[in-house]
Amino acid sequence: MGSVKKAVSKATDAKLTNDNWQYILDVCDLVSEDPEDGGKEAMELIESRLSQKDANVILRTLSLITSLAENCGSRLQQLIASKDFTNKLYGLVKDKSVHLAVKTEVVKVVRQLSSSFKKDPSLRYMNDLYVRISKNYPHLLQDQPDVPGKYEMSHQSKLKEDKDLEEALRLSLLSHQEQERQKQANAGQASADQGEMAPSFTAASKVPSESQVSQQQVQQRSQSASLQSATPPKRVRALYDLASNEPDELAFKKGDIIVVLEQVYRDWWRGSLRGSIGIFPLNYVTPMAEPTQEEILQEQTKESELLSQKRKVDQLYYRMRDERGLREDPTQDASVNELYGTVTPLRPEIAKLIGKHARKREELLSLRQVLANAEATYNQLLDRATNVYTSPLPIQPPPRSNQRPSSNHIVPYPNE
Repeated sequence: MGSVKKAVSKATDAKLTNDNWQYILDVCDLVSEDPEDGGKEAMELIESRLSQKDANVILRTLSLITSLAENCGSRLQQLIASKDFTNKLYGLVKDKSVHLAVKTEVVKVVRQLSSSFKKDPSLRYMNDLYVRISKNYPHLLQDQPDVPGKYEMSHQSKLKEDKDLEEALRLSLLSHQEQERQKQANAGQASADQGEMAPSFTAASKVPSESQVSQQQVQQRSQSASLQSATPPKRVRALYDLASNEPDELAFKKGDIIVVLEQVYRDWWRGSLRGSIGIFPLNYVTPMAEPTQEEILQEQTKESELLSQKRKVDQLYYRMRDERGLREDPTQDASVNELYGTVTPLRPEIAKLIGKHARKREELLSLRQVLANAEATYNQLLDRATNVYTSPLPIQPPPRSNQRPSSNHIVPYPNE
């Protein structure tokens, strides 16, 4: 079981300033393999981590507790909702030496677990703990807005969306038909005389096709509609924590930056965060202003200056490696100390840069998935519409005449 101890220590390391969900999921995987013994060992390690004075260790441990409760089955839930462990959590709340931010996070975890365990009477100690905290420490309860209902968009918005979709499908069909006509025209031009085809081609080139006219009309209508309707922002920042058990909802913490993808309901948007896609309520977030061109240039300049220091970082690394190979003390080398003093201040900026590009990668992966789903849906709708518009009409038989042939009509014999 040494692997569980190593994984818990890694997921709750004091050097982590944010939750590392990969480390947390590694612990969950190990515990799920052996919920009985692995769960007991994990809870013993968690209790010891909660006893430490480092706030980072406690905060990372609280996130691990929530993940174990949600992902590792009823056995872990019973251990977490036990009387002894809930008393341990209550001890953090009433300890005067514990920072207020840590106490607030403990209350958030207790609230979330109390909501998750409310259907199981055997886990009632967690709800009892939340009631106890609410009674004795009400100032630690952060008031959060009520989650709005998932009401459909207005009738006008849905009509506009359906009309735009129908128009897009119609234009796609017209474009396809125009391409087919162009292919046939090109084939005819290749086989005809160049002198005879030149005047007709010139005349045809001056007349816009039906699809071109329709596309211009749709572009004009969409431009005027975009001026009348407000588009959602590209990014929003979370104002509160949202822990949801609904499969289609996005869970996040206060301060998380969410990339907005589309509007789903009147008060809900769909967004992506850390590779996950889901819907979230608008009253839990606030729009983020997009950076100006000047701010973008300043950030690019700062990033270029930081990357230009790579040579010094490599130089320090190789100097340290070579001197260790010679069993010499690198701290006695003045040039090494000078390099170290130059490189060390870069660590916070490098960490920020790594986080920035990691978030950018997650955003691009999420958008790639959304685009793939949208493209598949669009192709299905287009194929369906193509079959409707291009299927031939059934041939009606000619109407039968009720008139009998005249008597003077002569039918010839076959031999005549």
